[in-house]
Amino acid sequence: MGLIRNLWRGYRGGPNFACAQWQSFVIGEQLLQLHLPNTPFYTRQELRPERYPIDEQGWFEAHKKQLLHHHYVHLITKIWPFGYAIPIPFPGADQEVGQLSFQAQLKQVPEQAKMDAFDLERLGQLECLSREAHYWGEPPPEDAESQRGWQGANTRLKRECLDDFHHYQSFYPSLEAYIDECIAVYGYPPIHPEVREVAGRQFVFYIEGRGRQQYDRTYCLPLTSRYYLLLSFRHDVMGCSQRIQQAALAAEQRILSEMSLGQMVAERPPSHGELGEQRSRIVDAQEVTLVDGR
Repeated sequence: MGLIRNLWRGYRGGPNFACAQWQSFVIGEQLLQLHLPNTPFYTRQELRPERYPIDEQGWFEAHKKQLLHHHYVHLITKIWPFGYAIPIPFPGADQEVGQLSFQAQLKQVPEQAKMDAFDLERLGQLECLSREAHYWGEPPPEDAESQRGWQGANTRLKRECLDDFHHYQSFYPSLEAYIDECIAVYGYPPIHPEVREVAGRQFVFYIEGRGRQQYDRTYCLPLTSRYYLLLSFRHDVMGCSQRIQQAALAAEQRILSEMSLGQMVAERPPSHGELGEQRSRIVDAQEVTLVDGR
């Protein structure tokens, strides 16, 4: 039956909501619940705290990390691979054709921004400006550790364009056109945030990445006036079949639709076992077919 199902779907693997668990996070006075399918990949997770005390002075600064231009506190990472409907019968053959990744992060509005995270238009502008300031800033020294998240990458690329434009000036109408194309192909192009509604909840949504690899579909959701969630889905399935691309999008929408966020009403947070007894509601029959193959 498994082989027949895979042939009908056109792929193996992917998020399977029949094997999903509730993940809970107590953030300040709010409870976040995510219904996430299990994954065959092992992702090293730090010991999850019982509570994320965002109201404590200095807590975020003491625990934050940096990934590219994002400064955040990590919540959870999941990766779901897609494979061929029929495994390739050769030793060492790569059986994976693509994957969908999910990350949940906690971010803070900088004090100097003097804004409310619930102002979604300004929250989108904040994400855009922080990205531009990072990649168009002054590059760190060449020997800096990990280049500090590719800080100043666009600035460095522009300087390289100024040096070698004379080799390509016959192919471009202007220097600016040459720089714009190099940024679009090899650098970090600007993002275009918009307010998007999913299952009655409004998010700031944008797509980001490096060069032509615009795979990261990102959603920002305010928690308080100073804190917000960043939920990022990386779709490394652009070269896959339409069925796989649609299944990845359906899984993304289902995770967002089934997400629960509200004020704590109990004296203690519910355990994972208690959360696991809850039943997730079906978002759309077509999405269930695409994701679960039933």
